[in-house]
Amino acid sequence: MIAAGESKTVEFKSTLHVSLDTGKPDKDLEHAVLKNIAAFLNTDGGTLIIGVDDDGNPLGLDNDGFPNEDKMGKHLDNLVRDQIGAGAFRNIDTEFASYWDKRILVIRCDRSDFPVFVGKGQDQKFYIRSSPNPSAHALDANQITPYIISHFAELSPPGADDPSDIG
Repeated sequence: MIAAGESKTVEFKSTLHVSLDTGKPDKDLEHAVLKNIAAFLNTDGGTLIIGVDDDGNPLGLDNDGFPNEDKMGKHLDNLVRDQIGAGAFRNIDTEFASYWDKRILVIRCDRSDFPVFVGKGQDQKFYIRSSPNPSAHALDANQITPYIISHFAELSPPGADDPSDIG
């Protein structure tokens, strides 16, 4: 998968939360991970791999400075719970693996059966995965409802869109 490169369903991130430029924690990097997870959940699913640069070179997880993989996994879990919601865990599977003698974190996301937003309170955004240049991008407010209706419509229970069923 890594050798094939990034695609609509595969994304690489060098780190989870420490900037390679400054060596310091960076909330923007955490947000980039979360928006890609949400975009995969909101589109057709996909895999996010942390510890690999954009060219597929293994960097490993040491740059993030966690004392162990368990702490890194818990940090990711807390980010997802706080900014996406615990309901997303049913569609996310994480696994630590080795790639060219480097440890990486593989996050597999199945397509969600409900819309997923990133953020807190009124500051929430809705992301989807796009192509041909694979990336996660936020939809404008006027695009969210039509996307949700068309993308999640087949997942609605029978009669849910039939106004005559409203009691």
